[in-house]
Amino acid sequence: MARSKTSTRAGAQHSGATFTTALIRSKARPQKGENELHALKLDWKRFVTDQTIDFIKNEVDAIREGGSELPVTANLMYDFDGLDYKKFKDVLDIVSWDNYPGWHKKRGICHSC
Repeated sequence: MARSKTSTRAGAQHSGATFTTALIRSKARPQKGENELHALKLDWKRFVTDQTIDFIKNEVDAIREGGSELPVTANLMYDFDGLDYKKFKDVLDIVSWDNYPGWHKKRGICHSC
């Protein structure tokens, strides 16, 4: 049996199999102004936030096992949309923020300019 060059969703090769994704890639053009899958972006943001919180929890556990009772703190970035900072309130005692001057940035790019 000759193999087709059309791939299936699972990556296997089957004769005559065609899937919608292959058709979309070859025929559809992205609409101007809309180039994101918002559900995937939200899912990724949730995943990264949860992974970061799990990482912090593991760090805190190791510190506590070492005998420290000091408050746990982390430097977070101003106006960073990649993580849901509200969820960090349950794992951090203190949140700090580093503010760097924008002396070498053009006006409008820097928040403090």
